[in-house]
Amino acid sequence: MRKINYIFLLLFIVLLKISNAQIYEYPVIYKDPRIMGRGGVNIALGGYSTSVLYNPASISLNKKNKYLVDMLRINLSYDENGIPFFNDIQDAVSTGDRNQNGYVEDDRLKEVLNVLNSYSGQTAHAGWDTVVAISRTGSDIAYSFGLLISTRYTAKIYKYSHTEGVINVYFDNYIVPFAGVSFNFFQKKLSLALLWKYIFRRSTYDNVSAREIAYKGYEIDSYIIDDLGDEGKSNAFDIGAVYRIPLLPILKPTLGISIQNIGNPDLGELGEFPQTINVGFGMNPIIKGYRGIKLGIDYIDITKNIDTDKDTKKRLRYGMEIKVIDNPILNFTVRTGIYQGYLTAGIEARLTVVSFIFTTYAEELGIESGQDKNRRYILSAGLSW
Repeated sequence: MRKINYIFLLLFIVLLKISNAQIYEYPVIYKDPRIMGRGGVNIALGGYSTSVLYNPASISLNKKNKYLVDMLRINLSYDENGIPFFNDIQDAVSTGDRNQNGYVEDDRLKEVLNVLNSYSGQTAHAGWDTVVAISRTGSDIAYSFGLLISTRYTAKIYKYSHTEGVINVYFDNYIVPFAGVSFNFFQKKLSLALLWKYIFRRSTYDNVSAREIAYKGYEIDSYIIDDLGDEGKSNAFDIGAVYRIPLLPILKPTLGISIQNIGNPDLGELGEFPQTINVGFGMNPIIKGYRGIKLGIDYIDITKNIDTDKDTKKRLRYGMEIKVIDNPILNFTVRTGIYQGYLTAGIEARLTVVSFIFTTYAEELGIESGQDKNRRYILSAGLSW
């Protein structure tokens, strides 16, 4: 009987690998909660010290002769199941030897299977990241540098019988110092920029059975990260350009292009990090009674070098933001957009240098938009000025 169960488990894992049950999330180093609130649009907009991670030339669009600082910004991302699921798994592996027969793993397995049964067919996501970034826009030269640390878990949960269950796990951890510089030409109509990043990545993309979880117990986290995961590191370079269109000055239109991860940098055991060519169009219109309006549209990976899919809708992004209140003491900004075919929204409140952000967006985990929506939320707090 046990052999039959293992055969069914093996067949189920094979089906996971060839079906839409896998997680097809794009590899992204950082999702700024402000930029995600406006649909992830930033190639031709800028405005933040971390904008350099989307298009290094976009830092030239920041306010003239002003430092922009994110000091120890901490972001917590999650979906409706993320925190409860991981807590329930931890409780399950904490189960003791209830029937005192010396086989604690059997009792743990029952509890793990109960958890998988209650979440069967659902997705759980949780993560956190922290960033320190400083940028400066001068008369002809802008620069930005910083450090990013990020950890994200995404899991799809399945239970196919009373004896086994499978979790498809996608874990990503990044440590990325970065530095970029942007130069203005032709009376600041054109900005050209270069960004250096050193990417250290540890990643796991694998299936974990209920039996593995039960037998590993408290060590399940290290098993997923260290035993099943791989790591890689490499220098990576981005280049970017922004052109301020001189027509219609009341709309202040801009065009942007960035090439990220030039040459598909090799991360060793993790293979190549995909190069993407991205284009964007933005506007910062001057409208009486409104402050700091930004509108934009981006198309990411125009050559479709990310080989998990060829879907156009996943690559299109639309967004806008409006500063409802903007003065040295208080800032209140609202944002909305479309990311991978799904609505995004966000608000930010800043009192002097303390900033709080709430953002919601949906990540497409399937091969094409509309297939496997995962609604996520970001809570962020930090010192910004």
